[in-house]
Amino acid sequence: MRQYYDVFLQKLEERFPRKSDLVNALMDVLHIEKESIYRRLRQDVFFSSEEIMKIAGAWNISLDNIISLTPDKTRPFHFNMIEYIHPRESDYRFLEEHNRMVELVGNDPEGKMIEVLNALPRGLYCRNEHLTRFVTMKWLYKYGATDEIVPFGAIHIPERMRALDVEFVRLVHNISEVHSIHDVRFVEHLIDDILYFRSIGMVTEDEVSLLKNELNTLLDYMEDVTVKGRFLGTGNKLLRSVFIAFSFQSINASLYNDTNLHNL
Repeated sequence: MRQYYDVFLQKLEERFPRKSDLVNALMDVLHIEKESIYRRLRQDVFFSSEEIMKIAGAWNISLDNIISLTPDKTRPFHFNMIEYIHPRESDYRFLEEHNRMVELVGNDPEGKMIEVLNALPRGLYCRNEHLTRFVTMKWLYKYGATDEIVPFGAIHIPERMRALDVEFVRLVHNISEVHSIHDVRFVEHLIDDILYFRSIGMVTEDEVSLLKNELNTLLDYMEDVTVKGRFLGTGNKLLRSVFIAFSFQSINASLYNDTNLHNL
């Protein structure tokens, strides 16, 4: 077990090479005194299991990788949550790589995208500034720090992040054929969410009106492209289906080109 603990400390030092920076960062995460941090780093005492879990969660450190006995034969799965409000360079890089993958499929004449979902897909809500802010607030409420409550009015999408969203929408429209399969209540789910956040004071009545106007405009757009069966700007196929008999529990999307299948 000692070897795993040493590797954990090494991961901390790699993140903050300067000891003073590491100590200050650990104080912010654990809310304990500076001397207590130094004692743990000197290994006079050890980080508790709860403290290790808290640090690993805050700094995205994979404990699976640390304790793997045969790392050359294992491939731990990582689900890295993107920080949309205060994005790191790695978050931007992830979205840029994602856009390049969508672009690759769009450049293939036989490329296809298939999505199955119970909520508004990114390709729809990112067309609208306020719906994007609302989805971001909801994401932060569900996956962000438990002590960080950010109301809708305080949600601001960084310009670079917004540019990547807009680019994503454009790239999806360039794909020759998109199949979109929806839960029958996917719009109702969004309305329910808006009403819930209004009820707890995180969205004001004026902000509800902003969201309502954008949603009405979006529904008109969805009806138009669904009837035509094509994206308005590019003329590429859009095949939208609504399943009434059951509800999907998640969002899944796949991209196809001539040789590869990419799951999103």
